[in-house]
Amino acid sequence: MTAKCPSRSRWLGAVLLVTGAVLPGCNFSKLAADQTAGLLDKAAPALDGFWDYDLAGVGTPGAIMQLEAFLSVTPDNERLALNLAKAYVGYAVGWVEPEYEQAYAAGDMDKSDRLRQRARLLYLRARNLALHTLKVRDGGIDAVLKTHDGAKLDAYLKDKYGDKDDVAPVFWTGMAWGAAINMSLDQPDLIAELPVAKSFVLRAKELDDGFFSGGAYVFLGSMESAFPKAMGGDPEKGRAYFEEGLKLTERKNHMLLVNYARVYAVNTQNRELYVKLLTEVIEAGDLGQSVRLSNKVARRRAERYLAQTSELF
Repeated sequence: MTAKCPSRSRWLGAVLLVTGAVLPGCNFSKLAADQTAGLLDKAAPALDGFWDYDLAGVGTPGAIMQLEAFLSVTPDNERLALNLAKAYVGYAVGWVEPEYEQAYAAGDMDKSDRLRQRARLLYLRARNLALHTLKVRDGGIDAVLKTHDGAKLDAYLKDKYGDKDDVAPVFWTGMAWGAAINMSLDQPDLIAELPVAKSFVLRAKELDDGFFSGGAYVFLGSMESAFPKAMGGDPEKGRAYFEEGLKLTERKNHMLLVNYARVYAVNTQNRELYVKLLTEVIEAGDLGQSVRLSNKVARRRAERYLAQTSELF
């Protein structure tokens, strides 16, 4: 007769995990990893609200390695995979990209190229993690992506992902994919996938436009503003996305303000708007737990970008 996994005797589970004893029919390593995923969901607001930028930057790589270890035990755990994808994106945006930008501004092309490639790999890992959760859910996404048909992908995402609860895997797939493309302007094959990333983010916006403090608007505003109409962009449409996102979030998500300045204002050479947006970020106080850490990242960028005003206009 197969022994049942203990549920209430937590002390017994702990002893068995420590000693390496195994009961038939039980996988305690997987159980521990799955329980960790649940704890991460509950802890996420506290992590988003962390108050020290430097300490967060030092601690995030260790957290990523731990999450990778847990995921290796339970590779199809959606909550673990998505938390890990979010951690990769957050670390790349908050700490790797700033190093890349500073190295580039200093003229250290070797260092900036290494950091750009590193950021791209972090984003691609995040994209692959989020995309895997979609494959686990329905298994049909690969076939649709291989058609390279945007209309089919849009229809598929609309058919398969119709609830607000579906937004996380769709959003992180598109967001990470787009971020990787942004770090890969020397790779035409990856750039050609930008419409695919956009399809995912647009679907996520349709499902829940307030997800991740209006994160979809950061992506869409930046993407449209990055290129003139002759090259497939639409800066004024990008501006509309930024303004809509700022209204939705009551101007609390400062990554919207920073990208609005750095992408739209620079590419349209609107110096007044550029200075106004960045100054707003720098002068703002603490706007709450949900945006505290991301706003500290935004403030660091705003200070650096404002110091570059004369170089950009």
